[in-house]
Amino acid sequence: MSGLSVLIVALVFVVLAVVVWAILTARRLDRLHIRLDRARAALDSAIEHRDAVADIVANTRDDEAARTALAVAEDRVELSLRLYNGAVAATRAVRLKPGVRALRLAGTAPMPEFHGREAGAPFKL
Repeated sequence: MSGLSVLIVALVFVVLAVVVWAILTARRLDRLHIRLDRARAALDSAIEHRDAVADIVANTRDDEAARTALAVAEDRVELSLRLYNGAVAATRAVRLKPGVRALRLAGTAPMPEFHGREAGAPFKL
């Protein structure tokens, strides 16, 4: 083989490797965004449930079971928040890689943001 043939074969392998990497990374990013959407929905649901339980507690006199239910609902919100922020961290870790940014593998999806008490989240915690 001539030097030019070796260079062409090497170039084809490099291009093929980049294409395979891009496809696999795009699929992973898609799965991460789905996980993020599900975590966000679970967090919204937990917050709505906690607010409903809080209304019941506010309108109930000396009902200890309602206060226990509120504590459980608050724990669910905290757990959902941790899961959501974990999904955000995993998604951002992939999206901030130079190759992902250069090839725009995230498309037009907005960059996910962390939420919580210290992040000034729009959620009522």
